[in-house]
Amino acid sequence: MKISVSQRVEGVTSLLPMFYCMMRPHISLVPSVATNSTDGRQFTYGINWSEGDSSLEVVDGLEGKTTEESPFKSGTALASRLCKAAMSHRFKLVAKEAQRPELLAASSYSKAKMMAKAYQEAKNVLKAYLLQQGYGAWPVKVSVSDNFSV
Repeated sequence: MKISVSQRVEGVTSLLPMFYCMMRPHISLVPSVATNSTDGRQFTYGINWSEGDSSLEVVDGLEGKTTEESPFKSGTALASRLCKAAMSHRFKLVAKEAQRPELLAASSYSKAKMMAKAYQEAKNVLKAYLLQQGYGAWPVKVSVSDNFSV
């Protein structure tokens, strides 16, 4: 995972637009898969936390939602802080702080991201770098997943 996330893109930092940089997340692994002793099912939980978060979040990887036992919960729907709606919400907070009303007025998350020129440039630089290094083309996702408004 460390190779996939960090080491493959070591040389891209100098190519990125101003204010973009390469972050190296701390990735930890557990020694084995935990099972529920009563029925033998495997848990598919993931834990995330980053600097500035008030507490860690425990997410069921199959559901994409925060577990009931998680110290951090975003609301009654238990949507993860890593879901696209949460990312869109934070994107709007940054756009507001940066005084970018045109980004706030975008009708969908997808349109707002397309209007963020430096973000698009950084994404294109990364895609080209990965292709140049022989790691293949960036996967193309179904556009419906970003076509929502919050």
